[in-house]
Amino acid sequence: MRSNTHTQQRLQERLTVDERKIVGQAVRDAVSTYGRMDMAVYAHRLTAHRATQCDSRSNGQNVVAIVRGGVVKTVMLRRDNQPRTRAALRVDLVV
Repeated sequence: MRSNTHTQQRLQERLTVDERKIVGQAVRDAVSTYGRMDMAVYAHRLTAHRATQCDSRSNGQNVVAIVRGGVVKTVMLRRDNQPRTRAALRVDLVV
């Protein structure tokens, strides 16, 4: 999974080692299937709602990776009641 420093920091802050592996595989699968499109990958569902200490805006049970040009730009937590639309996530495809 290609990513930047920001993404690596977010993964470290928000997810366990095992969760990071699951997210990485989900992103690799999505990029393999859909190519270098700008996409939001709903990569993993946590067993409980989680809020991060670093950023109160990122909270929820869904781990979403934003991929642009085949590179993960950020990873965030999203609640179930937040829209899963292309417009809301500012991407071409939601997987």
